[in-house]
Amino acid sequence: MRAAAYCRVSTREQVENTSLETQEQAIRAYCDREGLQLVRVFREQGESAKTADRPQLQSLLAYCASEPVDLVLVWKFDRFARELAQHVQLRAQLRGLGAEVRSITESTGDDDPAGRLLENVLAAIAQFDNDVRAQRTRRGMKAKAEQGLWLSRPPLGYRRTVDELGRSNLEPDPVRAPLVRAAFEAIAAGATPVEDVRQRLTEQGLATVTGRVVAPESFHRILRNPIYAGRIVFEKLDVDAPAAFEPIVAPELFAAVQDRLDGKGLPRRRAGDEDFPLRRFAFCAHCDRRLTGGWSRGKRRRYPYYRCSVCNGSGVRRGVLHGSFLSHLEALSLDRAYVPLFREVSLAAFRCRAELDSSERANLTRELNTVGDRERRLREAYIFERRITADVYDEESRLLQERRAGIERALRGPHVGVDAATVTRECEHLLADLGTAWNRAPVAQRRVLQRLVYPDGVPVLQREVRTPREASVFAVLRAIEGGGQRLGSPNGI
Repeated sequence: MRAAAYCRVSTREQVENTSLETQEQAIRAYCDREGLQLVRVFREQGESAKTADRPQLQSLLAYCASEPVDLVLVWKFDRFARELAQHVQLRAQLRGLGAEVRSITESTGDDDPAGRLLENVLAAIAQFDNDVRAQRTRRGMKAKAEQGLWLSRPPLGYRRTVDELGRSNLEPDPVRAPLVRAAFEAIAAGATPVEDVRQRLTEQGLATVTGRVVAPESFHRILRNPIYAGRIVFEKLDVDAPAAFEPIVAPELFAAVQDRLDGKGLPRRRAGDEDFPLRRFAFCAHCDRRLTGGWSRGKRRRYPYYRCSVCNGSGVRRGVLHGSFLSHLEALSLDRAYVPLFREVSLAAFRCRAELDSSERANLTRELNTVGDRERRLREAYIFERRITADVYDEESRLLQERRAGIERALRGPHVGVDAATVTRECEHLLADLGTAWNRAPVAQRRVLQRLVYPDGVPVLQREVRTPREASVFAVLRAIEGGGQRLGSPNGI
């Protein structure tokens, strides 16, 4: 049989540590062992598996379309794709070209319904692993923001510095901060239009760090940004914390400017009403605008409604929309007749992942020891042997510290250390009755659950929830229910 190999790494550190070579050597050894003819190797460097728009992957697809290939070999399925939907799509595309995808380290058995199901579960675990890593990154960013640290490029009027704790932080730019402060003072005074203030300060030297004129939209964002009053606000991270650096304007001055910009200074409407869990989650199928929630006053009482702020007459009673949403959740629930099969397949996937996880952590531990040896030799070369300069020592030391931090994060990261039986049992209860789980949960947990099930939200048309895009894990559930009568026990796969 003719086989093509696909190897991928996603970071510069992996490229430098020859993970591509490791994958290729393992695939070549597999071909020798299985009597396969390896006709081509495709090596992807520094590309994420969350997208199919990868140069070498596209080259692989083009090659399979022009040359006969029976198998596409990967070291692990997550080298091929980290999204289940993408994995299924690419596998179907290659199958249409006459090629099957096979992982040399994750055995899925024969090409039968049980084997394909286990492959889907492994792909879903790869996506879960990727999602957890993204969640850890988000948590790290949130922790820094809650400490008052700025996470991105310095806003106009600030510059980078290192605080007394050695952390990268901000400080007012001595050139631009006075001009930014003058802008707030002029707007708070109320005697000059905003655009006139911008033009006047531009003439006085207000410009971006690259020397460009501050556009009207950017100037307005400056006036609205609480960072200038010493507040770190990231709505996506749900963070509103005092900044750990000096503000450019006083909070009272910032508040006065907001009042001027708002006209009469009416309080802004706050999202997240506890009475409307689908608020800003459901959206209008006509205009894609997220629905708001509010109370309409009748003759004797008030009535809860979801509304589109653009399309007139598109209001829908809360009970009606919730009932339609619950019907979709109930339709997604796993048929209890297939719960035992779901349990066996899930536990088999956990066992497979645990074995691979143990090997990966052992490799990381060895790599961490190697970094420690390199740090020791670097210190000896600089302190005792004086073979390198201070600049070289500082740069090499910084790179090794970054690598050490990366390995330690990976070792602290997600791994199969949970009670697989407990997790599987809890998933069974949840998936077997999604509607009841959502209906009984507190509002905060409802929002988490509905976002997990429908990542993009749900479209609403004619007072009903239309078919939304569901999370890719439900493709696994459909595979279980669709092929359940033909599937045998996955024991031994």
